[in-house]
Amino acid sequence: MTQSVMSSSSPPPSPAVSEPSPFWAFWALTRFLFIRLWRIRQMGWVALGLLLLVTATVAVMTYGPIGWGIANRYSSRHKIVVSEYGTRLDQVQMTAFSPDVLGVEAAVFAAYRGIMADPHFQSDWAFLSYSRWVIFAMYLGFVLPLFTLAYASGAIGGEREGGTLIWLLTRPLPRWAVYLATFLGVLPWCLIVNGIGLLLLGLAGGEMGQRAVAAYWSTIVLGTVALASLFHLIGALFRRPAVIGLVYIFFFETLVANLPGSLKQLSLNYYVRSLLYNEAMANVTAAVPETFEVYEPTDTTTARLVLIAASLLFTGIGMVLFSRQEPVMET
Repeated sequence: MTQSVMSSSSPPPSPAVSEPSPFWAFWALTRFLFIRLWRIRQMGWVALGLLLLVTATVAVMTYGPIGWGIANRYSSRHKIVVSEYGTRLDQVQMTAFSPDVLGVEAAVFAAYRGIMADPHFQSDWAFLSYSRWVIFAMYLGFVLPLFTLAYASGAIGGEREGGTLIWLLTRPLPRWAVYLATFLGVLPWCLIVNGIGLLLLGLAGGEMGQRAVAAYWSTIVLGTVALASLFHLIGALFRRPAVIGLVYIFFFETLVANLPGSLKQLSLNYYVRSLLYNEAMANVTAAVPETFEVYEPTDTTTARLVLIAASLLFTGIGMVLFSRQEPVMET
């Protein structure tokens, strides 16, 4: 009787506490870091100011009297614009050539005038002109790498500077998973800001800009992922990742990617430029982008595979090294 009373008055057993799922812990950390990394860093403000300046310049050029086409280009040799070749070039020939060669020169210039008057050639020339100065020189040379550096290098570097890196490392996840979560948390921001920059330049470029966005967006995605993986690795290994990233952008990439020979194959920019060159070739029929200054561009398949492999390689190296690295706090 006493035993039954004691058993009835004893507290019920506590329910077993289930361990948190590593998958959901990883997803929660990635989502948290994505929300946390919305803030733009100092380098991002520099890139944003540069983007606004470039966008305004492109808009002035697009809607100005010259535009991106060839028709209103001034020829210093003949002292006329290209659109006047068909009506005034005969007068130039009369004063520039002797009568015995006038017939031969007229025949040569007749074909030249026909090409210049072709609407397909004019459209392709304008597209290539916009691509060369806006996409290759301005966007790929400054805007895209600076935006990517501002966000990707700050994913772990910002946590180290803010003193919250230890908090990340105390999550119930291995260090390689923390590294991967920070990369997946910051990568969407790199794609978003670079995509917005491309769209702004496309809108400022009018018809040629919209044509360029449609042709180049997939290449911009691959280039952003590859650069983000590299800058995220730099941010995890070095205490001043912005400085190292700037040296890489403005010295290594700018010089090596434009050099003849095999050394340029070490540059990510070379493969991005090769993809852009091949996309430009596929989008024109009456002009050739010879002025893009891409020395011996590689084929599309090779360039894509190299960029994908580089992204995976940099991410894998970062996961291994970050797992072995002792956290160092900023002082």
